[in-house]
Amino acid sequence: MARQSSFVGIEVTMPPVHVIGHGAIGSLMLANGQLQNMAMSAYVRNASSVTKTVVTLDQQIVSLPSPVLRVTPLPQHCIIVVPVKAYQVEAVLNDLAKHITHNHTAVLMHNGMGSQTLVSKLLPHHAIYYATTSYAAKKDKQQVCVTGHGQTYLGPATALAQQDIERGKQVEDILSALLPPVTYCHDIEQILWQKLVINACINPLTAIYKVNNGGLLDSVYQPAVEQLILQCFNVMQALQMTASLSQLRQSVYTVIEQTANNHSSMYQDIKHKRPTEIDFINGYVVQQGLKTGVDVSAHQDAMLKIRQMEAKYL
Repeated sequence: MARQSSFVGIEVTMPPVHVIGHGAIGSLMLANGQLQNMAMSAYVRNASSVTKTVVTLDQQIVSLPSPVLRVTPLPQHCIIVVPVKAYQVEAVLNDLAKHITHNHTAVLMHNGMGSQTLVSKLLPHHAIYYATTSYAAKKDKQQVCVTGHGQTYLGPATALAQQDIERGKQVEDILSALLPPVTYCHDIEQILWQKLVINACINPLTAIYKVNNGGLLDSVYQPAVEQLILQCFNVMQALQMTASLSQLRQSVYTVIEQTANNHSSMYQDIKHKRPTEIDFINGYVVQQGLKTGVDVSAHQDAMLKIRQMEAKYL
């Protein structure tokens, strides 16, 4: 069950929004909030990761205010958005657990899956939501350039979030201002799996073969793409999730075609000698495949190759 929201303007008082990190999507959200005079703030762990400007699709340059460099008491009733790398989620949740109260709301946004266990362990009685977006943005040093509009999906991660309809609508309205349009999904896990399949079938191959997304349309890479898609489908079936092989294929190839000139986040991570999210993308598929007895050898092979590439600089 889903509902779509199209935000047309802020006419009521919105709670303050606190963004963790200055990555590409977090910076985009801060810029959009600033353009709409929303109460926005940000926290970063490292001063070297600060974004100073965001260039929108219409080439508008937005200067971001300086973030705080340490965790401070959070404003009451604020919405905390966590658009970070998957491997950073555990540290962020450990920090949040020390400061978050039942008056706060948190929205997790990251590639891959697997943080559900951490949420259940650290923040089981809080209002936590998951969100995923197809907005495209690229960070180069201290500037973020938006490269494509997208669609955002939002849904509850905890029982309190599932039950608190008013709070869910408030979060939906906030995200509709920052990353429109937003579709609220009560079964967000299904949406996260669909995004996982896309990332698992595109990201590692572009990094391994050093091509942009569109490069995967070359016939030489088709068998690898198809094998990854098929194994994802088999895992989803084993988990009794709604899945259609033809629809998964269509989703993967649609993204490849629509982002043909873009380089995946994993490609960029390898290029810039950063840790990748392979353990939370293909690694999650492998984990679920081994649990259900499904062949995930193609994903295991992709993981091995990416880890070997990472080992050269980490």
